Amino acid sequence: MRKADHSSVTDRRALRILIGYNLPWLLWTVWALFVFCFESPVWRCQVKALLGWCPGCGLTRSYAQLIAGRVPDHPLLPIVLLGFVFNFAYSVYKARSLSEQDHPTS
Repeated sequence: MRKADHSSVTDRRALRILIGYNLPWLLWTVWALFVFCFESPVWRCQVKALLGWCPGCGLTRSYAQLIAGRVPDHPLLPIVLLGFVFNFAYSVYKARSLSEQDHPTS
């Protein structure tokens, strides 16, 4: 395999890491924007329907409030967002380390 071929394979792997690790956050953001724009969620929480209570219910609405510039009202939202920030940072670190293995700087 030529070096250029190996480089493109590594770049594709790094891109898959970035997309794979951050796709749930992106999908949640799109869904929160949908909920915010139409003000009525189409999907019903299955956990709440089954158990009558869900600790996560309201997170998407609260995230939509944050996106709209309002103060979110769910107490778990900062913890969830911190998890997404750490996940994003880790995915960038992992993709960069993969790229640096292929292209050493020294």
